[in-house]
Amino acid sequence: MSDRSTVELAAGSSLSISPGGRRGVQASLSSGRATFSVAPDARVLTVCSPAGRVEAADGKFDLKIVAEESGGTPMKSVLAGAIVTVFAGSISLSNANGTVEAQPGQSAVLARAEAPLLLAAPQDKQEELLRKLEELAARVAKLESEVAQLEQKNKQLKLQLSSNAPGGAVWTTNPGQNGVRVIQSGPGGAAGGTTVIIEEGKGGLKIEREEKK
Repeated sequence: MSDRSTVELAAGSSLSISPGGRRGVQASLSSGRATFSVAPDARVLTVCSPAGRVEAADGKFDLKIVAEESGGTPMKSVLAGAIVTVFAGSISLSNANGTVEAQPGQSAVLARAEAPLLLAAPQDKQEELLRKLEELAARVAKLESEVAQLEQKNKQLKLQLSSNAPGGAVWTTNPGQNGVRVIQSGPGGAAGGTTVIIEEGKGGLKIEREEKK
């Protein structure tokens, strides 16, 4: 082109170049696909399409016209929109409904009836995945902390029961039934021993203490 920008056309594409725009030249892609390498300049290059305009002062982008077949005989192709993918530079996309700026690695959709819409970039998906992994790691750390606190409380309960045992006897835990745990001091059933029954229910712990003589 006269401003030293270049265009690579895909097979079957239709492109027209005419005087106009801020650079004195502008392109219009009516069908197919084209990749534009915009020569650096203080003025923007305007590229038109049936779905909207693309403007850039430098950089590289791909413009693809998307059509869909409508009913009738013979079948007719109707414009669905255009897809713009940015490889380098900052690209402005606009139509009668709005304007968006697309950066390298981003893609956007142009449609006549809607404002230009940015599509999620691959790096955005990676950042979202990392965020979810961080949230999962935080939840795991919280659970580990709660388990550690419960273990500490359990140790404190055992120490308290041991300190209350007659003659400094060591407490032992015997498995019970139906959510009942039995903790005894000294040999089970021994004279002078103390039995503490801990029942675990919805209301918490219920402790009963029995002194044996």
